[in-house]
Amino acid sequence: MGFWAGGYHFTNLLLHLASSLLLFTIFRRMTGSFWKSGFVAALFALHPLHVESVAWVGERKDVLSAFWGMLTLYAYVYYAEHPGIRRYLLVLISFFLGLMSKPMLVTLPFVLLLLDYWPLRRLSLSFKSGNEKVADKESIMMSRITPVSRLILEKIPLFFLILPISLVTFVAEKKFGALPSLDSFPLYARIFNAIISYIRYIGKNTVSYQFVGLLSPSWNVAGMADSGSRKHSCFSEHLGISQNGTVIRISS
Repeated sequence: MGFWAGGYHFTNLLLHLASSLLLFTIFRRMTGSFWKSGFVAALFALHPLHVESVAWVGERKDVLSAFWGMLTLYAYVYYAEHPGIRRYLLVLISFFLGLMSKPMLVTLPFVLLLLDYWPLRRLSLSFKSGNEKVADKESIMMSRITPVSRLILEKIPLFFLILPISLVTFVAEKKFGALPSLDSFPLYARIFNAIISYIRYIGKNTVSYQFVGLLSPSWNVAGMADSGSRKHSCFSEHLGISQNGTVIRISS
């Protein structure tokens, strides 16, 4: 594509479209509901929060990791339906490629555990109907129930992939100064950062981005000041919320 920017934008669009179609296929296969799955996939495809990732060439890592993440979910659903080493290898390979695209997929194994509970129902309470008979669909669901210990053990290889990726990411971020020390960014400020980021992202997913910006344009995080020591104080360092919802230092 060379210097033709349109080619990169088009590739991002194709990756996002593929991820959306995969999401529809995944939910359609797990739930059996066509319209509900279509609604979820359409919401993912058209949500304003994804505009930047698709339109910004530099965010190729975002749409690429999303594609491999969706492919991992699809491979896992296929594996859950028909367990086998080859099918599990597809899960591992897709997950590894996703991690190489962007390490943010480190939480995906926990998502798989949630899917085991619903809608895959591999983890469920046993039940019987009043006449001691179980419907055909329920029988299929019951036959897939797996002990919790096994569900956790089958995720262990995924965590083995996560460990080196996390270590490399940590070292790289530390080297380039992206990880400030606890002296300059105390633990409680990091906790507030996580809480506020969650709240803002939930807001951005449910209401207009501009509306959220009008409601809280300048949230600040501050701690109790210790006039005798700046080392243990955060009032002398004002922290504000950036556009992506994270806390940044805006003055000192």
